[in-house]
Amino acid sequence: MSIIKPIGKFAKVDQDGFIINETSASYIDMHYWKGIEEAVDACILHVKDHLQSIYLRGSVPKGQAIKYVSDLDMILITKKPITNQVEAALDKSLSEIAEGHDVLNGMELNSVTAEDVTGGQKFSMMAFMISTQSVCMYGEHIKPKLPPFRISRALANAHLLYVESHLASAKQDIVNNEDDPEDMLDCCSWIMKIIVRAGMALKTVEAQRFSRDLYPAYLLFSEHYPTLQEKMRLMLSYAISPTADRDELLTILKDAEGWLLPEVKKWMDEHNPDRNTNLRIND
Repeated sequence: MSIIKPIGKFAKVDQDGFIINETSASYIDMHYWKGIEEAVDACILHVKDHLQSIYLRGSVPKGQAIKYVSDLDMILITKKPITNQVEAALDKSLSEIAEGHDVLNGMELNSVTAEDVTGGQKFSMMAFMISTQSVCMYGEHIKPKLPPFRISRALANAHLLYVESHLASAKQDIVNNEDDPEDMLDCCSWIMKIIVRAGMALKTVEAQRFSRDLYPAYLLFSEHYPTLQEKMRLMLSYAISPTADRDELLTILKDAEGWLLPEVKKWMDEHNPDRNTNLRIND
């Protein structure tokens, strides 16, 4: 089992309660720059004229990256949706780049059109991530076109609305896994991160504290659910050091359904009884 270190912090807010973006290109450790430059070049090569912007999010542009552990998390802003073929080719290129840089644990890529991320008043997780958690590495800076974000019901809802379906999907992927340990490890890490952040989301509005970092998320949950602290600590440990043991994972997730989903249901019944997928920004 991994040693859990108190890494990360809660987001800062300004005098009006809006979350402050604490990322900067100047915070990026020199060991990551070559990989970033190669990743940007790959995006330009594959997406071509449809590419509008490339944002880097997560621990690297916060200056909190851990060598050999942290990923490069990228968001592409495109003029129109990229095809599955382009996405697959780009994913392959980025995987090869990650493999060529030992300092990287991997790369994660999301894409969204400029119209989808800047239009309307409905909460968008991609818009939230760009506005509060990311720095522009290429192309047009669209952050000025985005609204500021508060710690809100809409933000918590985005972390809780699909928890049950994510758990079901993870269990199905684990059952259907054809002895691919890498896929199993990825699935484990992915679902455990969702669980830890969902635990935080249960109390983020009440506490007016928020973090994408796992350790602070675990702390906030533990403060409000002390009897479940050890269970969430287990989720945190597997998010950091995932397992590829199918039976172990299924047992853990079945247990998590028993203690997490009732709390999620309570929150949804109180704060979003209609299970609205399109809450307004800062609602």
